[in-house]
Amino acid sequence: MKIVFKVLRDAIRQKSQKFTKKGMTLVEILVSMTISAVIFSAVLISYSAILKSQQKADTLRQMQKEIHFAMARISDRIRAKSIDFEKYEFPEKCSGVNIASAEKLCVGGGDFFEKSGKSIKMNSQPLISDKFSVETAIFYTTPSDSTENLQPKTTIFLEVKSNSIPNLKMALQTTISSRIYKN
Repeated sequence: MKIVFKVLRDAIRQKSQKFTKKGMTLVEILVSMTISAVIFSAVLISYSAILKSQQKADTLRQMQKEIHFAMARISDRIRAKSIDFEKYEFPEKCSGVNIASAEKLCVGGGDFFEKSGKSIKMNSQPLISDKFSVETAIFYTTPSDSTENLQPKTTIFLEVKSNSIPNLKMALQTTISSRIYKN
């Protein structure tokens, strides 16, 4: 009897193995597609974040380069001239570094700087490209008159923001002393 059961059991196994197909069920395919979609979404989100971060870094680097250029141009002109404490018509008559207003600076010899609209200009030529807006440009000189015997200095404050990336701003302040003292 044991032999009969054994033969019968082996026959059933052989038949069941014949009818089993090798492949994936619908549930297995759906699970694998879901897992693939989740992984693909995570990779896509990471790639997008990396691109935005790179764009922001490039814009910040360009902004820093342009602000540095503008500050260097202004600083060179101030260092080459004396600070003139007299008040003149802006910009025609000033002969040295002269603050006509908080947003206008004359350095004599026909050179002047001013905040005009959303840009800072030297002799009516913009120093910063249209990619950026100058929010604040303030010039002031210390001491305020020639009665004090102090080294005359001009302080410049620039605040610039990006036109393409919201909330991306940079502020820079520098103080330049004049190399020529005029009494």
